[in-house]
Amino acid sequence: MATTRKLKVSLCVILVIILFSFILDACLQLYLASKHLNKLVQQAHQSHHLVFNAEITNWFTAQKSEQQKYWMAQLAERLQSMPVQQIQAPKKVLLYLANRNYLPAQLALAQQNDNQGHTQTAALWYKRAAVKSAYAAYLYANRIKSTDAQSANDYFKRALNQTFIKAHTDSHAEVLQNVQKTGRPLSAKQLLNAQYDYLQHLIRQNAVPEQWLPLLTTLAEKNKGNSQDWLKLYQAHFRPNLQRFKRALTDAVNNADLPCKKPIHLITHQPWDMAALRQATERVLKSDALFSEFCIAQQHWLAANLNRETRWQMSQFARYFIDYQPDNKKSYKQNNLIVLNKFSDTALIQHEIAHWLGFEDEYVLTNPQLQERCSGQNKAMFRLGVNLIAVDSQYYYPTKFELVQSLEKYSTWSQYVNNLQNWIIKTELGYQLKSGVTKQLNTEAIGYYPVETCQGSNRFQAYKPVAKATFMQNYQLAIPKLYKDLYFAAGDITNN
Repeated sequence: MATTRKLKVSLCVILVIILFSFILDACLQLYLASKHLNKLVQQAHQSHHLVFNAEITNWFTAQKSEQQKYWMAQLAERLQSMPVQQIQAPKKVLLYLANRNYLPAQLALAQQNDNQGHTQTAALWYKRAAVKSAYAAYLYANRIKSTDAQSANDYFKRALNQTFIKAHTDSHAEVLQNVQKTGRPLSAKQLLNAQYDYLQHLIRQNAVPEQWLPLLTTLAEKNKGNSQDWLKLYQAHFRPNLQRFKRALTDAVNNADLPCKKPIHLITHQPWDMAALRQATERVLKSDALFSEFCIAQQHWLAANLNRETRWQMSQFARYFIDYQPDNKKSYKQNNLIVLNKFSDTALIQHEIAHWLGFEDEYVLTNPQLQERCSGQNKAMFRLGVNLIAVDSQYYYPTKFELVQSLEKYSTWSQYVNNLQNWIIKTELGYQLKSGVTKQLNTEAIGYYPVETCQGSNRFQAYKPVAKATFMQNYQLAIPKLYKDLYFAAGDITNN
């Protein structure tokens, strides 16, 4: 009986100890929870920063899920009246606060995802934060401006709205109060950057000047970026539509404004492209005497894109045009117009301008060009350009003399060939140019070398005077001296 009583007492003592330990641990956890919570709130109140140190982070991580949720709910409630500018916390805490529309947590998650390369997730958090934050609206607008121009407009406007940018001369306390009402305000520097980016966005979208000219004027007064230069370009060169552009061309022709024999008009669709296009074109024109008859006559900042009718009308003017379209798939020459894309360098510009001097491509032409250039016009031989002739491979000249006459008539380089006889073969059907000559003769010799220009034509084979590749095949290569001599010897056989 005594043993039983002692056992019961022992059990009671153990239970009391366990219960006491449990109560003590619970009290300790409540104390720590309250301590960490008060520390964070006090920190947020004093420094406007919410930073989980290692002690708080380790304590939070060790808690059970239900305890974490209860503690985060208390934190969220206490923070609602705290103007926090920066927050560093475990991701679980950030997500909890952000999903309850706590702006600093949303911005922190956006920044974290950006740093980790998760751009789509970052954009989603910036979008959610944009409801309150001008800064987030500005960043989100920049992210979507190339894919959703209209939405970008809305977010730029939201960022620049005065409700988001309470006077920057306010005291620090007033600015912090404004954070609670409208989210994180833009600083003076951020405001200028946002206005500058929005200006570029509107111009890039071909918005009417009424939407962006006042902003351009304001930024020019503040000397922001290149705004002063853009304003000068607007005043001198802006063409709001194709009608105004054609009127400018007509005025140039009527006024006989010809600073050189071959005047070039440069066309860009954004002001920031004008200086670069002019500089690149000038470098080409000054690079070689071959281009000495060209000069830049006028520049046009054209808001619209050229259409087929306008291009046809341009072809009637005794002018040359270079149109810079950065997003175009390729660069090309069409009549007196050259279209350049963002990958065009001075070597490519040189290649395209050479077309205006009568040089033809030495690589396979596209099908429309093939039909136009290699059709033959019922001739056995004709000139494709300063550097090329086309020969009907199915035609046989009755006499060697007739073939030599044709070569002398159509190939600009016949006088440079040491012995035309070496390039002629006699068959049972008559006389033709030899094929495969690059294997039979010294490839350094000037002669008639097959080239791929008319490949795909049923009849015609193109020939060039040299065996090696030239700048009309690979625009990065140098212009052969022979080609320059051919141009100057042949006179102006410009082929538009």
